Amino acid sequence: MVEVAKTDEAEAIRKKLLQAELDGQTLAERNLALQRSLDAVANVEKERQNGILLAAFKAGKTTYSRLRWSLSIAVGILSGVATWLASQEPTLPIAIGASFLLGAGGFWFVPELLDKPLHAIAMRRLKGVVTSKDASVNLPSNVPDFRTQHWVVETDKPQLGIVDSTAANGFGK
Repeated sequence: MVEVAKTDEAEAIRKKLLQAELDGQTLAERNLALQRSLDAVANVEKERQNGILLAAFKAGKTTYSRLRWSLSIAVGILSGVATWLASQEPTLPIAIGASFLLGAGGFWFVPELLDKPLHAIAMRRLKGVVTSKDASVNLPSNVPDFRTQHWVVETDKPQLGIVDSTAANGFGK
């Protein structure tokens, strides 16, 4: 009778241990499923943020390009006006000199001198697009180069990260 009680008690303990092990396995499976779900949500959020950054970069790139072309056209028009003035008044050597200096300056110095203001305006446009789409998206620490249309973004995944004129569909190259 005592031995039957001990075997019944041992059997009950074995059942409890098996149940605890089964509960532990079930909990581990649930934890793994939850972790996968959280990883999927994090990946979707990262893709959304990358899409916002790409749209902002495209807007900044477009702004920079348009302003650069506008400045080039304006310098060309000013050079043409100075040349026209020199042809109308041949006695004005100042107009001839201004025409030459304006043409040379427009080709060599104006783009370099005005690159910083153009870049600042393009960055303001980029930040405005990011803020309008989602103010919680943080801009990467490195600055895009609108002139070469290239922006390297450090991410935790190696397949995400390079945006340039050839990667028009999103982050990644």
